[in-house]
Amino acid sequence: EKAKNEAQAAIAAVKGAVEQATTLVADIEKCRRPKPKDFKKDWELKKGQVDGFAAPVADLDANFGREDFLGVKAQAETLKAQVDAWVTEVAAVKTKLKC
Repeated sequence: EKAKNEAQAAIAAVKGAVEQATTLVADIEKCRRPKPKDFKKDWELKKGQVDGFAAPVADLDANFGREDFLGVKAQAETLKAQVDAWVTEVAAVKTKLKC
């Protein structure tokens, strides 16, 4: 039961982090400030990474359904670390752009 609860918490945390990443994308997309010359190419790559976070989150839900709670928790924590790193990096870009 403890492993199940920890897995659920880890899944919720990673979903929250992905939501935060999605919000950051929307904020930067709405920003009307001038962007650096090479920004568009790099930005498309960053946006693609957010889309790429969706599949592993779906896998977490599927594995949770198979009651692989310890595996789900470990995967969720790893994915959350990746999403958190992305959010930190993109938040710095947002600050740099003064959005």
